[in-house]
Amino acid sequence: MPEQLSKKEINSHIHKILTGEIKKNTIDEWNDRFLENNPHLNDSMAKQLELVSKYREITDKRFELEDRVHKLYAVMIKEAQLEGVYTYDENLPQFYKLLQIQKDWINDIEQAQDILVHMKKSKVNDEIVVLEREIENTIFKSYIAKLDLEEYVQSTRNNIFSDEYNQRLNELAREGIFLYDMPLPIYPLLDESVTVEDILDSFVMNKYLEIKKMFGNMLEADESTLPVKLQRKIIDLKCAIIALENGELRSAARNLFALLEGEHKDCASLWDNYFKLSAKVKKGKERSQEISDIIKLMNHERYGKIWNIIDAVYKSITNNSKDSFINRNAIMHGDYDSDIMDITGYDVIKLFTLYCNLRMISCGLAEYTDMLKNILQYGTIYVAQDLKKKK
Repeated sequence: MPEQLSKKEINSHIHKILTGEIKKNTIDEWNDRFLENNPHLNDSMAKQLELVSKYREITDKRFELEDRVHKLYAVMIKEAQLEGVYTYDENLPQFYKLLQIQKDWINDIEQAQDILVHMKKSKVNDEIVVLEREIENTIFKSYIAKLDLEEYVQSTRNNIFSDEYNQRLNELAREGIFLYDMPLPIYPLLDESVTVEDILDSFVMNKYLEIKKMFGNMLEADESTLPVKLQRKIIDLKCAIIALENGELRSAARNLFALLEGEHKDCASLWDNYFKLSAKVKKGKERSQEISDIIKLMNHERYGKIWNIIDAVYKSITNNSKDSFINRNAIMHGDYDSDIMDITGYDVIKLFTLYCNLRMISCGLAEYTDMLKNILQYGTIYVAQDLKKKK
């Protein structure tokens, strides 16, 4: 495909792919070709899927148990009339509230002891005690399963992703095409006959099928069982995909800009109000720094490298850099008299890949944050119990 095509020519080219006038390689075709040339990886992928299934099964069990115990605590609180009985300093962050509760229990503070007496009298207390132990066991089993999965995935990546291939991934990412979520080096990125346009066209094939597959689990989930925030994200994501299919490119981009900023905020606020009270970080630059700090805390080398590029591209978009592949301000603020408001299907595809990979980072960091918070919670509980025995 010739370089330096106009936006209109690019969109015309995409239309011809959608109508079948132009045939291009699909990701499935590249995937099959890759596995044919590397049959030994079939066993590796089967093992990876097995580990994923195990992790999801344990995690689903954890959420079911936690939902059950939360409902039982609601019954206990109502039954024993405990609502508002125990008070603590509202200005304390979450971790220090936990420490205060444990300190009051260790020191036999009357208020804490009185509440324990009422809790033990509740008809649901025995079931809660059993469930709490099962939840603790399940939580740590899920962490072991997660770490086993991460270790296996990274080991596989180290063996099959060459330095040259990783370098090409980085080059494409700097152009706005993020493919880090792919578990295998399926794209023939080192084949000089395969162009950037070929990569983008593979997302167009079969009516943008790969865009939908990129968010498979998210789009297939039963929305009624999900938190309201995630429900809203899924609705906007589906609307962005529908808009892209209908050729409503600016509408698709607007939804994606909202999704990107929302994920950026969520990722930056993972540790909010835990060790220190903090209002949600509002400025993009501050949020980026917060995410960088969280990644350093997690000591996740791969996420760190990917984040550096995501951060640079995201900043170029939100700052309306001349080097950015899309002008966010023109689209969001309705600069209808400006040509920079016009975009291509390629621009929207790039935004989808950016959002997918930002969400990969955000969800991964959320899992690690949850892991550390629970380790701290159960660790301090064990210390408190030991101090109570020695008192």
